[in-house]
Amino acid sequence: MDLLVPAGIDISAAATAPAQGVSQSDQSAELLRELKCAHQIIRNGLKIMSISQKLAWAKMNARDDVDGDGITRAHERKAVIDRASRGAS
Repeated sequence: MDLLVPAGIDISAAATAPAQGVSQSDQSAELLRELKCAHQIIRNGLKIMSISQKLAWAKMNARDDVDGDGITRAHERKAVIDRASRGAS
């Protein structure tokens, strides 16, 4: 699967490496928080979308090979959040 990256965004190893002085634990906590926020943002978006919009979204996800159990991979994302949350405790 090819990753679509907007022009001007650097995803090289140097650009995505952890910042100096940021612990692995802090970085993991930040990633977990962002994943939880993304999960809620997606759920909020679904609440205001029409059925036809949801179907169009599902088709785009299937086309890009990022579909899963449902159109937003909610079950997969929630499982990762749960595992990460247990590990963070």
